[in-house]
Amino acid sequence: MFVLAGVIITHRGKEFITFEHLLKNAALYVILHVIRFIGILILTPWMNLYNYKIDFAQIVFASYAGMRGAVALSLALLLT
Repeated sequence: MFVLAGVIITHRGKEFITFEHLLKNAALYVILHVIRFIGILILTPWMNLYNYKIDFAQIVFASYAGMRGAVALSLALLLT
């Protein structure tokens, strides 16, 4: 699935993907992780109230892990 996605994106995008697009995608990637980190950090006190103890290392891991894999790739290909 990942090889197929790479072939599709490369074939469709090599004519119109510019360096500006790559910079925007990198900025969105960073912003996404920051927002996810803040969201998990805000919700941590409520999770701790319901005996789901989470420490800072787990918050960092959860904010980085996010949605990865085939589901996210399928959603991205759906938009193209």
